Amino acid sequence: MEENALQFINETGVQNVHAFISSPIRVNLGLLILAPALYMVAEHEFNGKAAEIDVTTLEVFRWIYVRAFVVLHQLKAQGSGPRGDIPPQADEWRKVAILS
Repeated sequence: MEENALQFINETGVQNVHAFISSPIRVNLGLLILAPALYMVAEHEFNGKAAEIDVTTLEVFRWIYVRAFVVLHQLKAQGSGPRGDIPPQADEWRKVAILS
């Protein structure tokens, strides 16, 4: 379970989602890059007719943030949270991520 939670969004990503939902404007879209699914949803909505994040979508983002925050802190309390010894190759996906 813990591995799946950390694969969805890491601690920095959780902080960035919080920053985005605090100010959900196009210029802050890059904050969601560590949560690619959320990035794509937000980008799609910014490119839609309204050119803004729908209130319902923002509430889903807020729920995801709260749940991820709680899970990450529970994992840390259990000693299962992310460790500082993550190899540099862990960020290799950024070099091949294709985001329009």
